[in-house]
Amino acid sequence: MAELGALWPPSFHLTDHVIFWNVGRLYAAGASPYDAASWIALLGDYANVNVQQIVDLGGAVWPYPPWTGYLFVPFGVIPKEAGIYALHFSYLAVGLGAGVAAVRALPWGTVTGRTLALLLVPTFQPFVYAERLGHFDFYLLAGVVLASTGVLRARTALLVAGALLLFTKPQVIPLYALAVLGLLIRDRRWRDIGVTSASLALVAAVTTFLHPEALSVTIAGGVSRLALLSPDSQNPIPDAWTLAQVVGGSAWPAVAIVLVIVSGVACAAAISWSPPDLRDATILGAAIMLSLFLVPYVFSYDQLLLIPAIALIVVVADRLPVEQRLRRLTLIVAVVTIVPWILFFAGVASGDHVLSALVPLAFALLLALAMRSIRSAAVVF
Repeated sequence: MAELGALWPPSFHLTDHVIFWNVGRLYAAGASPYDAASWIALLGDYANVNVQQIVDLGGAVWPYPPWTGYLFVPFGVIPKEAGIYALHFSYLAVGLGAGVAAVRALPWGTVTGRTLALLLVPTFQPFVYAERLGHFDFYLLAGVVLASTGVLRARTALLVAGALLLFTKPQVIPLYALAVLGLLIRDRRWRDIGVTSASLALVAAVTTFLHPEALSVTIAGGVSRLALLSPDSQNPIPDAWTLAQVVGGSAWPAVAIVLVIVSGVACAAAISWSPPDLRDATILGAAIMLSLFLVPYVFSYDQLLLIPAIALIVVVADRLPVEQRLRRLTLIVAVVTIVPWILFFAGVASGDHVLSALVPLAFALLLALAMRSIRSAAVVF
């Protein structure tokens, strides 16, 4: 019940829900979310602090590519209040469904391990934060689960569906996309590559034709948001590059190199030590961790995509001998549940969430430790 209370949103006048609802409404009406007048008109009818702030700064409220907005048309055709609530509850349903699917996709040895993994999904700080903020990363999580299942089980339809969902916010998962492509090339799945590429290209071509004005706004919006890499910006990005500036000051390039090496070595070690039946899942999980840590335009709510990695880390610990399992599961609960919340509240106190960049790094180290443990324990699969 406490968790349900945490997932209930604050006033929608303080969240991003209305932004995505309005985009769906504009697309359904044949209007453009790239026209600043559309957002000024919204403010005249529905006050929202986030929209107001962006408009006051002269920025683009909607900097996404033209195909992203079509995800919200089913909600935009519903009257505003009902549509916003429908969008909010769709986030919750999709997020919980994707989290459960990510857990159930793995081979569990005990009911205890699987139950723990399921409980960690809705208590994960980025899950609660994204739900309350009203961002659509839950659909990206569904995309990761679908695409990963499509790769691991050779299901073309799931791969394409996942790719289309991830295409709505492509800047978050480039290294994951490369990992998927690498596995498909390794297995000579040329048909899957062709069908997925053709689907993405068709969606991009059609939506760009319908909204040619999107290109300049999307590029300008993306470039303007690179200014958030500075820790002195209004909303600094929690990634390795901003974290290095905060920690290293003028020596930040050296710190950044160290962070890149540590994260890369941890992920490579995890893959090298992973058991054969989890090798490909580990590659995909590590790629998500590196994307969220190294990509120069992510926010802490995007770390919601680490949920499949949580399941992977727990399933590995679940294979340890009984005398080691409890200690390792306790460590996992601390890193997965307690650490992100501590970093989040530290960010609230300091005015930024740069330290949340430590979450994907901590996950990479935890994944490597988990894989090393089962290797050292000589667990046979």
